[in-house]
Amino acid sequence: MFKSRLFYVKIYRNRMEVINLDTEQKISRESDHKFSTNRIILAEFPTATAFLSSILEEVDTQRSLFGQRKFVIQQFPKPYDALTGIEKTALKEITEHCKGITVNVVDQEQELTIAQALKEVIQ
Repeated sequence: MFKSRLFYVKIYRNRMEVINLDTEQKISRESDHKFSTNRIILAEFPTATAFLSSILEEVDTQRSLFGQRKFVIQQFPKPYDALTGIEKTALKEITEHCKGITVNVVDQEQELTIAQALKEVIQ
C-alpha cells in the first residue's frame, strides 16, 4: 500500500504557501498571474490550480503515479464571519484538481501549527 502525502495549503491574495507535513518543507510564493480580485481570493480557478500544481511539484518530494495526496487548506483573510459554501467548494476543488483524495477546509482566522494541521488532515 502506498503512503499518502500530507500537505497544508494557505491561500492569500495572489499568493500561496504550501507545507509538506511529512518533511515540513515550506514554499511561499506570489503568483505571476493574478488569481484574486479585490473581492474574491480564489477568483480565477484555472490560474490558481496551475499555480498550486507548480508549487506542489517542488514540495512533493515523493511523487509517484500511485501515491495519494491529502490536504488541509485555509484562505486568508476570511472575507466575512465564515466562508460561503461556494468558497469552501472552490478551495476543495482546487486541491482535488491537484490529485487530492481528501481535503479538509479549515474555516478559522488563525493559522494552524504543524501539529494542528496534521490533526486536521488525518481526520
